[in-house]
Amino acid sequence: MPSASRANNPIQQGAANSTTVDYYHLANLANRSYQAAEAYGELLACFANTYTADPDLCDAEGTATVSTPEEVVSSLLAQIEEMKTKLTEAEDSYVSAAKDVRNALNSVPSELLELYDLPRNESES
Repeated sequence: MPSASRANNPIQQGAANSTTVDYYHLANLANRSYQAAEAYGELLACFANTYTADPDLCDAEGTATVSTPEEVVSSLLAQIEEMKTKLTEAEDSYVSAAKDVRNALNSVPSELLELYDLPRNESES
């Protein structure tokens, strides 16, 4: 039975540390991506306005586009915001799982936990 609980326990598997590191790395990446997308959006909008305003830059026939630069940037920002929301939800579930583990450990009487302190028990024998 202990092996089954150990297999399902992310703390004992070492997943908690990697989850924390991965979350903060991804959150930082999402924030930086968001800032970069805003900056690129401003550049695209500026370029689009300059390109369409200057007749020397436009060809005579014009060019059909599927999306305007504003739509592309808006879509990109929406996807980044969705990623940030998912990361926040993942952090909330991780914090909840850590609290559950902490509460479960705190509910165990200290006498039972001392039974598993093998080096200490061996020295007392």
